Amino acid sequence: MCCSTKDVRPGEHHSAASAETEVAGMKMMSPRGRGAESPGFLARGFSVERSAAASCGAGRREPPARVDFLLEGLARAVKERLEFNFQQQRSGGARMSHSKVTARKLTSGLGLPTGEAHTLVLKRRAAVVVELDDLNFHSGSAVLLPAPHARENWREGHTGGLMCVIRALEYALEKKQTLLVAGHTDSVGGDGSNRALSKARAQNVHDFLTGDKAGWASSCAEHTVQDYQTVLTWVADEYGWNCDPGGIDGQHGKRTTAALEAFRKAVEAAHGSKPPDSRAPGVEDWKAVFQLYETYVAGRVDLKAARGALSFATPAVLGCGEDWPIEGQGQDNLRSQVNRRVELVFFEEPPPDFSRQSPPGAQLYGAQGGYQRSYLPITPRHTFFFSV
Repeated sequence: MCCSTKDVRPGEHHSAASAETEVAGMKMMSPRGRGAESPGFLARGFSVERSAAASCGAGRREPPARVDFLLEGLARAVKERLEFNFQQQRSGGARMSHSKVTARKLTSGLGLPTGEAHTLVLKRRAAVVVELDDLNFHSGSAVLLPAPHARENWREGHTGGLMCVIRALEYALEKKQTLLVAGHTDSVGGDGSNRALSKARAQNVHDFLTGDKAGWASSCAEHTVQDYQTVLTWVADEYGWNCDPGGIDGQHGKRTTAALEAFRKAVEAAHGSKPPDSRAPGVEDWKAVFQLYETYVAGRVDLKAARGALSFATPAVLGCGEDWPIEGQGQDNLRSQVNRRVELVFFEEPPPDFSRQSPPGAQLYGAQGGYQRSYLPITPRHTFFFSV
């Protein structure tokens, strides 16, 4: 028996699509030369030969999903279920049959008659993703930024964190699917610290999605100077408050101090209470930022209805650490901006508990995963443009 495989994947980086299929075509035949065993697997007179899979389509920066599990399932099917029948092989020639199968059926065993050519079509489940890339988080920080963290990126119209959130909330309102918030890092640092950081980032996004102001503000406690310089700059641009720190340089100088004080006075004027004075932002400052984020989002989507439409997976937050990179698979200490991200993943049906898999998220991101991921576009109406 010879198997050939073809990977069918989206051609564009951000194309939302239904679940794709993987197709394996094969023909059952009697072996030629019983003493010679083909590479792969031999069972009851059949050999399963691995042939190179077609490369994935250009576009999404995602490693091509392997189909080893498909071949292994077929091998198991041959070994456990097929009975070689010479009489059938001699009669009438081979016919072609088409069968739709599930990943579970392939891994548990599948019976197919000999003397026929078979096409197996594997339907993978759909997972639709909104991606928040590294431009929406500073290095080593879990604070969700409202916009890309450099003004030159703002001028270029890069997608901001709040715009990604808005897109996800719109999709939740429309589809009412199950949502998983998955965090990822690059491979710089230890496995444990990277997994913790990826989960903290995912939790920060989850807290905002659910309206947990106290939880979100608390998760911002481990912030950087660049975090609040970015937020103060955005508030000055978006709301016209006189709180521009004069740059995002990671240095808390006099202008940053003045900007933070001006921010607190504006919060007091708007809400009637002023956050406590301190050199760096405290919990009350971050609660005020949360409210400004909410105001912005609520002006672009029905925030209350969208939050009511959210249904989360169990667990809702997954810290994947460095296990599932977009680039540099297997490379340690690789500093990669594209690998540092949070993904908001929607499922038509409640997914399994990815946290119990080894490594976490294996069924979603791994070679043996049963999901086809497509990435929602963030359209121009979801894009920030700032005056500078």
